[in-house]
Amino acid sequence: MEIERGSKDFFPPEPEIPSIETHRPWIHAYSSSGKESIAVDYKKVGKWLLFFDQRRRSAVTGLTQHDYVWKIIKKMVENDILYGAKCSTALKGICEAYDKSKKGVICCYTPDYTNKQDVKRAADEIRRAVYCRYHLLYKTDNDTRAGIYKHKGDNHVCIYKHTAEGELYERDPVFKYQWNLVNI
Repeated sequence: MEIERGSKDFFPPEPEIPSIETHRPWIHAYSSSGKESIAVDYKKVGKWLLFFDQRRRSAVTGLTQHDYVWKIIKKMVENDILYGAKCSTALKGICEAYDKSKKGVICCYTPDYTNKQDVKRAADEIRRAVYCRYHLLYKTDNDTRAGIYKHKGDNHVCIYKHTAEGELYERDPVFKYQWNLVNI
């Protein structure tokens, strides 16, 4: 009897570990309810950006901070706590800024950036699950599609920030360097 390697019935699936994946630029996670339960206006999709060390490995687990946080975020998506997520991998050559960075990025999506209550809820849930002492920053997919990135010299890219104290701020529409507290 010949067993085909990769057979779904015999071998368990290998876990996707960002620091080991070198064939794809991103690993994705989708919620079971995400796309089926709500009609999404893709012009309103946005994401919280999480940055964690992708180089130093734990002597115990062999995982980087980036790997470890991705496992948590992926589980949150699978449990329908977050709408969707993607995680940068070890693939090189996509972007020079990414290749030089010591940190990987995890994007935690919300379906509507104008829904400030849901945007804040997602950030609150991320903070409950992942220790993060810095501000979380939120960017629209419209800006990503338009090629607007901080590493390209664009300032004031993000429209929201979430503090370690759990407060949500939005960028002032006139004075782009100013943040205004969102009262929800």
